[in-house]
Amino acid sequence: MILNSIEIYVGGAMKSRVLLSLIFAVLLHGCTNTQMIFREQFPKEKSFKRASEFLKRRLYERALDEYRAVLSVYPDDFETIKRIAHLYFKKRDWEKEARYYEKLISISKEKELVLHLYKVRKNIIAADSLKLEGLKVEMKNLAKKFLHEEKNREEALSTAYELFFLADTESLAIKPYKEAIVKEFPNSKTGYQIIVNDFYNGLYPIWNNDTMKVDYLENFLRKYPETEWRFIVYQYILSSLFKLKRYDGMIEVGERLLNEESQDPFDYSYLSYLLLESGGDTEKAIKYAQRAIELESKYERPENLAVEQWEMKKKALYGDVRMSLARGLLLKGETSEAEKWIKDAIKNTHFGVNDYKSNGPYYYILGRIEEKKGEKQDALRSYCMSLVEGDVRNKWTARADSALKKLWREVYKKDKELLSVIRDEMNYEGVIFGDVTEKMGFGGIKTSRIAWGDYNNDGYDDILLNGSRIFKNKKGEGFDEVTDKVRIKDYSAAGGIWGDWNNDGLMDFYSISGGKGVKGDRLWKQMADGSFIDVTLEAGKVTNDFSTEGAAWGDANKDGYLDLYLANYENWKEHSYYADAFYLCRNGISFDDVLTDVGMSPPFNEERAGRGVNCGDFDNDGDLDIYVSNYRLQENFLWCNNGDGTFKNVATLLGVAGDEVGGWWGHTIGSSWGDYDNDGDLDLITANLAHPRYIEFSNKTRLYENLGHPEWRFVDRREDAGIKFEETHSDPAWGDVDNDGDLDLYITSVYEGRKSFLYENLGNGKFKDITYLAGVRVFNGWGCAFSDFDNDGDLDLFVASSSGVHLFENKGNENSYFEVKVIGTKSNSSGIGARIMVKQGEKIQIREVQGGKGTTSQNSFVQFFGFGNDSTPVDVEVRFPSGTKKHYRSVKPNQLIEIRE
Repeated sequence: MILNSIEIYVGGAMKSRVLLSLIFAVLLHGCTNTQMIFREQFPKEKSFKRASEFLKRRLYERALDEYRAVLSVYPDDFETIKRIAHLYFKKRDWEKEARYYEKLISISKEKELVLHLYKVRKNIIAADSLKLEGLKVEMKNLAKKFLHEEKNREEALSTAYELFFLADTESLAIKPYKEAIVKEFPNSKTGYQIIVNDFYNGLYPIWNNDTMKVDYLENFLRKYPETEWRFIVYQYILSSLFKLKRYDGMIEVGERLLNEESQDPFDYSYLSYLLLESGGDTEKAIKYAQRAIELESKYERPENLAVEQWEMKKKALYGDVRMSLARGLLLKGETSEAEKWIKDAIKNTHFGVNDYKSNGPYYYILGRIEEKKGEKQDALRSYCMSLVEGDVRNKWTARADSALKKLWREVYKKDKELLSVIRDEMNYEGVIFGDVTEKMGFGGIKTSRIAWGDYNNDGYDDILLNGSRIFKNKKGEGFDEVTDKVRIKDYSAAGGIWGDWNNDGLMDFYSISGGKGVKGDRLWKQMADGSFIDVTLEAGKVTNDFSTEGAAWGDANKDGYLDLYLANYENWKEHSYYADAFYLCRNGISFDDVLTDVGMSPPFNEERAGRGVNCGDFDNDGDLDIYVSNYRLQENFLWCNNGDGTFKNVATLLGVAGDEVGGWWGHTIGSSWGDYDNDGDLDLITANLAHPRYIEFSNKTRLYENLGHPEWRFVDRREDAGIKFEETHSDPAWGDVDNDGDLDLYITSVYEGRKSFLYENLGNGKFKDITYLAGVRVFNGWGCAFSDFDNDGDLDLFVASSSGVHLFENKGNENSYFEVKVIGTKSNSSGIGARIMVKQGEKIQIREVQGGKGTTSQNSFVQFFGFGNDSTPVDVEVRFPSGTKKHYRSVKPNQLIEIRE
C-alpha cells in the first residue's frame, strides 16, 4: 500500500530518494513496523523547508515533489494539503487550488478555509458575469446562515462580514455587520482592520490640514470608543494641536488619554516630549518620562501590533524616554543626573542596521549637557557624533549643527574651517567633497534627475537635467545652460538619458514624462550644429503616452543600434498599472515596440508599477540583460537575454525579485549594477522605500551579491554589509570615490528632512557610512550620478532634488586612477554595453558602460578605476557589445585613454 502511495504521489528524483529510504527500512526492520519506522526517518519539516525554497524561485514542480513525498508517508496530512493549495494559489491555478481547499474542508470546517474557497471560486468564474452573480448570492446566503447557526458571535460576525465584502455588497447592506463587529469586537482581527482602514481613508484627504484633522480625529474617537488603535488616533490629535500651537488643548487631550490608558509607556513618553517641545510644564514632563520608564519593562506588545513593528518601537522607546527625562532634568539644572540618563540611552539602546532611528538625537542632548557643565571640547565631540550619525528627519541634527557652529566660533574663533574641526575630532582621513553648486552655475535649480554625457564631444561631461535642460561644461570651470541655444523649448519632462541611437557620432537623448501627446515622452536627435530636434513621431512607434518612471538604452539584439526599455508607472486614481515598453531600433531610423514579441510579458500577465531600469550582463555571456524596479509592493523583473532575440524573467529563480511576504514584495525605486566585491561579475543594489508601519511585509533595501557561475544566483548581504535601513531610500549609484580599487555606494532618500548616504567600501564585504564627514549629505534627494567632470582623476557627484540640486567636487587624494572612454564602430557609437576589465597584478576590476541607472539618471560614459597607492602598469580588455575584444598590455595609469572598436 505504501508503495502504491509513493507511485501515485512521488515523481522524478524525489521518487528515487523515497524508494531508497523505504527499501532500507524494509530490509532493516521487516514489513510490520516499516511504516512507523519510515515516518520516523522522514521528518516532513525538512521537505517543507526545501519546498519553501523552491516556491520562492517559482520551481513549482520541484516543490510539489517535496509535498507529494510527504503525502506518500502521511496520506491525509492537513498541513501538507494546505501547502499544496497555497502553491496553486501562487501559481494562479485556481481550479487545482479549489480542489485542494475542498479536500481541506472535508477534514476541517474552519471558516478561513471556507472563505478562501469562495475567493478561489470567484477567481475561476470572474469572466462569467452570470455565474459570478449566482456565486455572490450564494455567499450572502451563507453569511446569513453563519449568523443564525454559529454559536461563537465573534466568528459569526467576522465570517459574515468577510463573505458580504467578498460578494462586493453595497455599503448599506454590509454596514450593519461592520458596525456590529467594531462595536462588539473592536480588537478582533477583522474589527481592528476595519477601524484602521476607516482611519486612513478619512485622514488622507485632509492630511495637510491640521485644523480639519483635529475635528475628524475627535469624531473618530467618539465613533470607536474601544480599540487598540485609539493611541494612534490620540497621537495624531496631539501632533496636530502641537503644530497649531494650541497647547492648552494639547494638554487637555493628553490628560484624557492618560485617564483612559494609564499603563501605556508610549503615552507618557510622547506627552513628555510634547511638553518639552512646547515649553510646557517641565516638572510634569519629567514625571511623565519617569512613569514611562517604570512601565516600559511591564508593557506587552498589543495583540494587533506586528512583532517587527513592536521590536522597532520598543527599542526607540528606551532611548527616547530617557532623552526626554534628560532634557527635563537639564532644564532644572540637574546636569549630572541628566548626563546619567542620556548616557544610558546611548549605551543601551543598541540601534542596529535594521532600526529606524539612530543615536544622533541623544548625542545632541549629551552635547547640551556637557556645554552646560563647561566641558566644551566634550560637547564639541558630542555634537560631531550627532551630525555623523544623523537623524531620521533632520530635526535634532539640525539643532546639533547650530549648536556646533556657535561653539566653534567660541572655541576656534573661526581660525579653522568647521568641517576640518569635525574631521579632526572624528579622526577622519577619508575622501572629501566640496559643494560647488553655486560656483558651477546650479544655484537655485530644482530638478529630480541627472544624466552625465559629453554631448558636444569636447572631452568634458555635460549635464542633462530632468530630460529638458542642458548645461554645457566649460572645461571643468563651470556650466552654462544652453537649453534655448540648442532649441529645446517649451517642454517639461521628468528625466532623460543620453545615447547616440542613430550612430552618427552625436549624442542624442530620450526624455520621460507623465504626460500624453506633445507632453509625453520625447525622442531628441542632435543635429550637426549642436541643436536638437524632436523626432518622436518620425521615429515610428517610439511614442509612449503612459507615465514613465524608468528608462535605459542598450543593444539587446547586437545589431549595433541602441534599443530602449521603458518602465511605465501607474494610474493612481484607477489603481491600475501600465504595461512597459521595449523598443527595438531599426537601423538608426525608427523604433518598434516588441515587448511581448520577445517574451517580456510580466508574470501572470499582471502589469506592475515600473520605477527604474538597469541594463547589465549579470551572467557574463556577452549579451544585455535588463533589470526592472517595480513599486507598490510588487516583484521586480530580471529579463535574461536568451541570445536569440528573446528574454525570460528569471528574477524569482535567481533571487532578485524581492522577498514575498503574504503576496507583498517591496517598493523598489532605483537599482544599479556594480561589481562591489571585485569577483568578476555584476552585483546589484535595489533601493526600497519601506514604511515602518508596514515593515512586517515590506522589503528593505537589498544588496545582492552575485554568486556567479554556474547558477548565477544572488544573496542579500545588506545587513552583513552594514547598509542601514532607511524608510525612503530612492536612487543608488556606484563609484570608486576614494580611488582605492573598489566601488563605494551613494543612496539618496526622498522627502524633506530625509538624508542621503555615502557608504565607503572597506574591501572586506563591509561598508561604512561616511556621508557627513565626506561632505555629501543631501536631504530630499532623488536622482544621483557620478562623473569626473573636471578631468582631474577622481569622481565627482551630482545629486538632484526638488529642494535644490547639489554638485559635489571631489577634493582628490594621492591614489592612482585610470579612465577609459570607448567608442563603438560595429557596436553602438556610445559604447553602451561595453565591458572594460582592468588587471593590475592579481587584482581585476570590471565596469560596464550603462545607458541609464537607478530611476532614470545616468553616470558618465567614461569608466573610472582606482588603484590605491599602486601606480604599476595595467592590462586592459574591452569587450564590445558586438563581441569584438581589444587588449592592451602594460598601460600606465593616471590617465584617460580612448579605445575605438
